[in-house]
Amino acid sequence: MDCHSERSRGICFRSMSHCIWQLSLNDRTRYLIHVILAAIRVLLVCEIFSGFIFAQTLTIRLIDGKSGKPMKGQHITVAWDKDQKVSVGTVNDNGVAQVEVLLGAKQFAIIEGPRLGSEPNRVAYLDCNEWASALVTVSEVMNKGVVQKNRCEKQNWIPHPGEIVFWARYRPLWDFQ
Repeated sequence: MDCHSERSRGICFRSMSHCIWQLSLNDRTRYLIHVILAAIRVLLVCEIFSGFIFAQTLTIRLIDGKSGKPMKGQHITVAWDKDQKVSVGTVNDNGVAQVEVLLGAKQFAIIEGPRLGSEPNRVAYLDCNEWASALVTVSEVMNKGVVQKNRCEKQNWIPHPGEIVFWARYRPLWDFQ
């Protein structure tokens, strides 16, 4: 028995490549188109569900609104729209904190603090963003990046996908909370 007679029943005991090359040119073309379309479908499904299947990481860049330098060693809080939960990230020496996006969250707000040390209910810096405590969409940050307008000075930053810039300035020593 050859592959042509068994192909009609969808069975082939010989190697797959042997069977494919015995098909006519039109059948081979149709077969390749089906394989390519199946691969495209798999890729589309992976792309659609990647936000649900794989954890996304949100990068927050804490920048001094006056000097334009990173504000290192601070905490930053992300308040999610989903279940009113919060995530706290610690800013590294480059002024960057990373938090995982809460599964199912579509929007968030960034809140300054909490303060490091023995007084966690106080904040060590002030918000310089034009839209203080405004909700930002996760998809916008992941696709384009977000840089809000800086109210403290004319410093600016170029947005990068997956990153949001949070403008702030250190609280003055004479400012008691």
